[in-house]
Amino acid sequence: MIHSVKVFTKRNALALFLFTLVLTFWQLKLKYHLDDSSGVNSEENMYIEKKYDSFGKEISEFLPVKVTVYYETMCPDSRNFFVNQLLPTYEEIPQLITLDLVPYGKASTTKHGDKYEFSCQHGEGECYGNKLHACAINAITNQPVLLKVLTCMISKSFSPDDSVGTCIKPSGLDVDTLISCARSSEGDKLLNYCGERTMKERPDIFSQFIPTVLLNDDYGRQQLRLKNLRREICAQYPKNNLPNGC
Repeated sequence: MIHSVKVFTKRNALALFLFTLVLTFWQLKLKYHLDDSSGVNSEENMYIEKKYDSFGKEISEFLPVKVTVYYETMCPDSRNFFVNQLLPTYEEIPQLITLDLVPYGKASTTKHGDKYEFSCQHGEGECYGNKLHACAINAITNQPVLLKVLTCMISKSFSPDDSVGTCIKPSGLDVDTLISCARSSEGDKLLNYCGERTMKERPDIFSQFIPTVLLNDDYGRQQLRLKNLRREICAQYPKNNLPNGC
């Protein structure tokens, strides 16, 4: 009888310990969930910021998705993406997109003292085209104007200098200024910066292809982004609370 009581007591103690452990775990999980959901960083709300109007009514402000594109100026796939996906999508939902464009792709950089030597997948013309894009990105702060200029330039990338004269007009930037940048040490430094950013993402970029498109720094579903960028951007928001345009 005494032995049975001891066994029963040990079982009770073990059960109580396990119950306490499970309860503590769920309390911690609940606390983390509440803390996480109080801002915009939870998985469900990471792209939505809740605000209130003058009458205290809750309104949702949709945060833009950062669209990072690693590309090459003479790459047919890059050209196709700019012309058929990136620009049309931006024109439909500009409020939902923050552009982050990196012209370099499958190139390489060799440094000789304070000078840089570049080797690009589609030859020297592409290196020069990449520099033109890098200089434009550095000079043009208006996002919609920049995208129109770059899309125009990449669609005429077989003749980079001629494309500048035609495409740069909407920006108000002087043609000679942009060309001088691309042919100077400034252009080299800007392209080297794009190369450093691209190298940080390897081998992920090479395991995919050019262009590589990241949404808020996430690789996700590359093939779908290249075919229907707008749908993939809209998929970043909760299905029950989609922004206008989605």
